[in-house]
Amino acid sequence: DELRFRIARAIYGNSNFWNYAIMANPPIHIVVDHGRVTLTGVVNNNLERMLARSLASQFGAFSVTNDLKTDAEVREALEKQSE
Repeated sequence: DELRFRIARAIYGNSNFWNYAIMANPPIHIVVDHGRVTLTGVVNNNLERMLARSLASQFGAFSVTNDLKTDAEVREALEKQSE
């Protein structure tokens, strides 16, 4: 829980993610399992995806898996499903 809290504070405390932090259900989810971190959810662009991973990597987790998707990737996947 401590690792998840520290990563969440680093991500949502970063000015690039303040617009997400004010949401009732922020789109970046931080899953910690035995010291291994997985980031899931949706961000606006690839820069935000890379920044979130960088921020999550600074707390000594055994590993950080970045499963974040961009809005464009989600839209593309939805369009393929509807074809």
